Amino acid sequence: MPGDLTPSIYLCVEESFRELESRILIAGLAVEVGLDVVLGQQWLLAENAPHLPRGLYLFKGNNKVQHEFMAYVRRHGHLVASIEEEALGVARADQIMRLYDRGVEETCDLFFAQGPFHRDTLAAHRSGASGKIEVVGNPRLDFLRPEFLARIESECVRLRAEHGPFILFNTNCSGINSNIGDALGAYESSIRTRFFAADNRADDDLFRMLCEWERGNIRAMLRLIKRIAETPAWPAVIVRPHPSERPGIWTEALADVPRVQVVHSAGHLPWTLASEILVHTGCTTGMEAVVAGHNAISLTIEASSWHDCFVSNHINPTFTTLNDAAVFLSDELSGRKPMAAQRARLRPALERHIAATEGSMASERIVAAMRKLLPRERITAWQHGSNLKRQRAERLREQAKMKVTPDEVSMHLSTMAATLRRFQSLHVEEIGPSLFRVRR
Repeated sequence: MPGDLTPSIYLCVEESFRELESRILIAGLAVEVGLDVVLGQQWLLAENAPHLPRGLYLFKGNNKVQHEFMAYVRRHGHLVASIEEEALGVARADQIMRLYDRGVEETCDLFFAQGPFHRDTLAAHRSGASGKIEVVGNPRLDFLRPEFLARIESECVRLRAEHGPFILFNTNCSGINSNIGDALGAYESSIRTRFFAADNRADDDLFRMLCEWERGNIRAMLRLIKRIAETPAWPAVIVRPHPSERPGIWTEALADVPRVQVVHSAGHLPWTLASEILVHTGCTTGMEAVVAGHNAISLTIEASSWHDCFVSNHINPTFTTLNDAAVFLSDELSGRKPMAAQRARLRPALERHIAATEGSMASERIVAAMRKLLPRERITAWQHGSNLKRQRAERLREQAKMKVTPDEVSMHLSTMAATLRRFQSLHVEEIGPSLFRVRR
């Protein structure tokens, strides 16, 4: 669609369960400062780049797939920004840089970093990104602030009433236990996005190490779960497999263990906050627990270089023996409270890796940074082109990843507006399947 740059932003969503809420929050804040906003499924939104007023596209990552989208929309006159969603919780430079496709620093106009470490890593490894990086945090973590957590307190109360006191185990073993198939399927998926390189011996070895790390984590978790479950004085155990895992291995392994329940739930937060304490093995939920002010520990029982890859293992107390972990849990649950001192000790690491846990929200910082790249005024009213594509030949998996209704988007928007007492009375207009304009 011909024309000059306009104050328009296009918020691409790949997976609604992970990204939708944060993009709706960004949308509300963006409309509040005078931007035109379209929110929706990334495939259809990117394909419509020729038919939309020139503006700024925000993508969820920087891998091969996202990079190809970026290049396409730039050819049609749009600017490009990215959040690296896959880096949330990653603490090692080599693994962060795997998420950035070759040459993406020349295609993307604005990179959002989750913290100083992320910024410094990207700048050191991609000179072309220098001057285009803003440290903003991650908008998904905005929902861990007290005003948003209050929305789920009733669900936490319900879970406590239903299950009594419990210790929560969140698993993260989707390499060897992926819900898209076996470990080979997970590896092939990583090759398609260029996280791992095909026919690369070093990457083959690294993936094998990842699989062995996950096996060790499963062994450690099962041993501690059984130890807790067989001690009546301890709270019960609830195991929540990661949504990208097949829960069957946990159900089978723990079928005969007393006082243990395996739950299948996409949303971890109510379970985390309802628990007495969270136990994990480097899971991002351990990082989210800290940001939300909840207790969590990590098991790093079997030696592996993968342990230091994750932010949660830098900001949670970690334990290399089951006995030490059990003693710490016992002390914390009995009222001796060793966690307070650990939190203070680990606070600098949190600030190094995750920004915007206080002060302006990550979403606000993102909107402010995008606003600087766009004109302040619109010359004509926002209008899409007459050839706008309202449907696309999609794979079923693409459809399932992002399939929402206008009512769902409106409900989220209204709830956020009421929570923050901001951007009241906005409207959601459907312009395609899972594609919406948000406006006053």
